[in-house]
Amino acid sequence: MTFSSEKREIEDYIKQYNKEKQKYSRPHGQGQRESQDFPVFLFRLKETSFTSEKMKLLDTVLPHRRFTSLECKEIANTFSFDREKKEVLKKLYPHVSDPQHYSHALEALTFSIDRKEIQNYIEEYKESRRPPGTVRY
Repeated sequence: MTFSSEKREIEDYIKQYNKEKQKYSRPHGQGQRESQDFPVFLFRLKETSFTSEKMKLLDTVLPHRRFTSLECKEIANTFSFDREKKEVLKKLYPHVSDPQHYSHALEALTFSIDRKEIQNYIEEYKESRRPPGTVRY
């Protein structure tokens, strides 16, 4: 792949991504720059062959930004196996900007039992973050 063809592929992907993202609104306070950076990040993730390298790339980005649930789904779909996708979805959840829509991200998983596992993980995560003495409704 030449530089010009790679650049064209990224530009085409960004155009398609921008069309798709209009279906979902970015939560208030999310920066435009993050929105523009995501297609490039996703392209790099897709171009990375090994799972371990994809995880390193993800770990590098996570401390510096948040993702929408739709973006989390796209990230998870760059991995081949549900085992890997589950690990990624667990890793991404604390960095999601719209947790009320995280069910969209779980659509990346093939089996309902795996989706249930992530839902249980999310409930445990929420419980662990609840201040002591608060009542769950």
